[in-house]
Amino acid sequence: MINAIHQFSPAAHQGDGVTSAMVYTRQILFDLGYPSNIYSEHIDQPLVAEISHIKNYSSCADNILLYHFSIGYDRHDKVMQFADKKILVYHNITPAHFFPNTPHLQDASNLGRQQLEQSLSFFSGSYTDSAYNAAELHYYGYEDTRVIPVLVDLNKKKNIRPTQVLMEQHSNTFNLLYIGRIVTNKCQDQLLDTLFLLNQQGIDDIRLFIVGGISEPDYFEYISRKTDVLGLKDKVIITNKVTREDLAAYYEIADVYLSLSEHEGFGMPLLEAIQYGIPVLSYHAGGVATAMGVKGLLEFKAADRVAEKIIEIRNNPSFRAEVTDSQKSHLTQFSYQNQKDKLSDFLSKLA
Repeated sequence: MINAIHQFSPAAHQGDGVTSAMVYTRQILFDLGYPSNIYSEHIDQPLVAEISHIKNYSSCADNILLYHFSIGYDRHDKVMQFADKKILVYHNITPAHFFPNTPHLQDASNLGRQQLEQSLSFFSGSYTDSAYNAAELHYYGYEDTRVIPVLVDLNKKKNIRPTQVLMEQHSNTFNLLYIGRIVTNKCQDQLLDTLFLLNQQGIDDIRLFIVGGISEPDYFEYISRKTDVLGLKDKVIITNKVTREDLAAYYEIADVYLSLSEHEGFGMPLLEAIQYGIPVLSYHAGGVATAMGVKGLLEFKAADRVAEKIIEIRNNPSFRAEVTDSQKSHLTQFSYQNQKDKLSDFLSKLA
């Protein structure tokens, strides 16, 4: 018998994909009839009312603890000793080689993979959000991993009112959007190359919005310098972290969502962009295909070829509709009922 199903992640940040997944999963668990709380150690101030500190957790052998894993954690061994039946929820660990100039991120990545490999015997089961991540877990010995992308509440859009000032300010330009942490593996600098070519080809009304927190300050400085060198300062808007209302506004004003990231375990913003009806173009890396399907996947990153795709979307309404229709069709597999059924089936077999 299961008394409760709780969740844990070392950090809970507003707007973070793992945190959003935990909140959404909690709602599904409530609807399945399980008491459920979320616990973390490092909690953003706006979230302290709904997420509890892990120091207050009461371990119980009749509970299940969903451990959301995406980075090394210095108190990992303590959590492994909890009496709960523990389930690994794997969100991917960005490989350390993507952080050559950021030692603390290298260390966290290496520690995470070491802990992942050493903790196999402590977990009673595992699930993840993409086939790519499942393959990684299989490599580390997690042979029965299920793919359950419990990540995105497709009804969330209805409850968020976008910031009108932003929408009015950018309503008359052709807007490219990328959402994600400013970090080397996300390759935001390559977005600038595509923007430069498009501007050189006479698309003067174009803008690029890069929305997300700064994880690597040195890489952010490089992007800033490159923006100046390419003469794009008036065409690039880097926002850092934003509110939910501002984020909704950036989705609303976007004409194309463009990602050239080298490494994605899944790619939740891709899914959200599709939800807003934005045609998505993304380099085929990691678990991206699970998130968006095959239409809009790029097998290349050369700026001239990416620019050609964007121009085709801009100038050919039928091609734009073809992309968005295909991607919206793919979105149906992430319906609430489908995710609820998959999670329920996983938990019942585990029990």
